[in-house]
Amino acid sequence: MANVIARVGSAGLLGALLITCAVLITSLYPRESAATPLMMHCRDCEKGDDTFDATKWFSSGMYRLETDIVPNPMRTMTRTHPVVFKAKDNDQLVEAALRGIGDVLPSFDPRAFEAQWPVLTKRVRYSYSFFMLPDEPRDLYDMYLQVGKYKLVIVVGLDVNTGEITAEYDGRVIRENDGNDPAYMDTFEEMDDANTR
Repeated sequence: MANVIARVGSAGLLGALLITCAVLITSLYPRESAATPLMMHCRDCEKGDDTFDATKWFSSGMYRLETDIVPNPMRTMTRTHPVVFKAKDNDQLVEAALRGIGDVLPSFDPRAFEAQWPVLTKRVRYSYSFFMLPDEPRDLYDMYLQVGKYKLVIVVGLDVNTGEITAEYDGRVIRENDGNDPAYMDTFEEMDDANTR
């Protein structure tokens, strides 16, 4: 009986010793990701001071990096769950579309939109995100528009902090077989098949 108690006591002591060592080793060697801030670039920051600690935006799960193999503050980030635009957002989307179309097609007459205000909430697809300023993320979306004979892709931004939709004044005419990304044409066809015009 004494031998059994001695063996159980020795096993318990050995287990406690192993647990203590594991805790000590863990505290001596903290994970590098917890100790190192995730530095990201911001587009409108002053030169020389254009990176900041963006750890909270990624540790919360709101954004993820395309790659974290090589530390690089210019790396691309994507939103884990992009915003799905609703009916209440349509007026802002149309206003952004009008500004973007005017930039791509200067001869465009906005009265065509004003006569029949289009529903654009289903014509928008998430693209990627970046930081405009420290802790001011901007999500970019491609808006697919058919304007007369032209197929256009207009980039619009979403200010994550305010919810404001902005025209990024970046867009282009999409033509078949001219070297543009064929994914744009595929998306147009998908939207047309779903009758989202």
